[in-house]
Amino acid sequence: MSVLDTAHSMGVVHRDLKPENIMVGRSAEGGEPVVKLLDLGIAKMREIAGDNGGNTALTMAGQVLGTPYYMSPEQWGEIPRDENTEIDGRADIYSLGLVFYELIIGRRCFSGNTLHELRREHVGTRPRPLHEVVPNVPRGFSDAIERATAKDRGDRQATAGALANELRAGLETPATPITGQSPELTETVAIERGVQTNSDVDAPTIITVDAIPTSPPAGAPAATHDATVYEPASPQPARPSPDVAATVAESAAMASSLTAPRVARPAPPEVPKIPAVAPAPASKSKAGLLIGVGVVFVLFVALGVGGFVYWKSRSNVSGTTTANLNTPPVPVEISRYWLELEPATAGGQTTKVAKPAPIASGQSFKFHFTFNEDGYLYIFGPGGNTNEPTAFLTTKPLEQTGVKSNKVSKGFEFSFPSGAGNSLTLDKNPGTDNFTVIFTKTPLAAPSFLNEQVTGEPLSAAQQADLKAFVARYHDKPPVTELDESNARAPFVKVKAPPDQTNNPIVFEIRIQHN
Repeated sequence: MSVLDTAHSMGVVHRDLKPENIMVGRSAEGGEPVVKLLDLGIAKMREIAGDNGGNTALTMAGQVLGTPYYMSPEQWGEIPRDENTEIDGRADIYSLGLVFYELIIGRRCFSGNTLHELRREHVGTRPRPLHEVVPNVPRGFSDAIERATAKDRGDRQATAGALANELRAGLETPATPITGQSPELTETVAIERGVQTNSDVDAPTIITVDAIPTSPPAGAPAATHDATVYEPASPQPARPSPDVAATVAESAAMASSLTAPRVARPAPPEVPKIPAVAPAPASKSKAGLLIGVGVVFVLFVALGVGGFVYWKSRSNVSGTTTANLNTPPVPVEISRYWLELEPATAGGQTTKVAKPAPIASGQSFKFHFTFNEDGYLYIFGPGGNTNEPTAFLTTKPLEQTGVKSNKVSKGFEFSFPSGAGNSLTLDKNPGTDNFTVIFTKTPLAAPSFLNEQVTGEPLSAAQQADLKAFVARYHDKPPVTELDESNARAPFVKVKAPPDQTNNPIVFEIRIQHN
């Protein structure tokens, strides 16, 4: 990870991390083992293409480079949330996360038999958390690997150094004790000393094009693997071998919409047949006229119903209608909060505040939260004489705050601080106090100070940097706030987030202006 951190800081992305490219050797002095990162071949190809960190002639021509078992979704052609198609160091973090996964469980995380299957797994299949597969893995370590292998790079660690820090901190967290052997636990494999790794022979670079699966003609056998267009190594099928991690350079015209087999659309429903009506006798009677009008009306209704059914079936196959293609997802409510201002005089009434109106400097107050899910709450704000970022609520809150845990329950109001006489106090000098609030459905293992005892002292410079980096991960799709004053006596602020973000930590700021 230190090598990757250095390479990434220089604008070099490896793009092909896998066990075959990570070697452990002996130092010349016979001291500690030396870990070496090999085969920066793909990065070298970028250099040859005249690229110093941005898109290359290869990527601009639609090439995806990497090894199918370890390639990140963006290397398969998935467009990240930030809509930037350039491959950056977070692709290496994803691959390294899968290498860790394989080291611990004894087998690859994804093992599809074809490129189509592997792409679907990387793009749409969430691996089981390590601590669920191997119970003695520390929970914090497992969570760090889970973040490293997130489908969108915006949810991964920003740097390899951050991943290293999270893994080290995670090793100190408790593990679920093993209560019985599971068939999914690590396999123990005996390896002879001095065994040779034939990476140069076993891991050739393959250039392939994934064909979209189509129905074969009647009587023709179904295709069993993807067609190989060009393969410079010894001939072998395009189906990845269970024991070989082949480096692939393949066509990048592989958006996620093309990873699934095409679904045959049902034929349009037949328009109900109208029984033939015998021609009316040549008569100008009103009865004949009414019969003719009735036939036309029935035919019109039948065509209308048939057309509606056909339109409905087409919209069901495509999964959406044209009108909904560009409709953004509706944010869902995560939390509500308001402030309780302490009375200016003893025995007075407290005041509920939600709107962004100035408050008196030196005012004492409490936060009140209500969440729509069970979870854990962390609060940081200005503290000490310097008003530097300070932890107010972690897994180990101060006894004086009146709360014993940072765990919150669905639908129950959580007050911080809690109890009579406990409150926070704004700075006596006019200004704005910014509080960072983090809500997550599961406990956070990193940064490590989230699980340390609150002291009331400002965070160190390193801790402030870690907090800033953590918050930056979730700035792409920040939650939105909405003031609700429908009840003037009980106003509150709604916190909403996009549906695809609700499983991530929700990070938002509460700014209190005072004068």
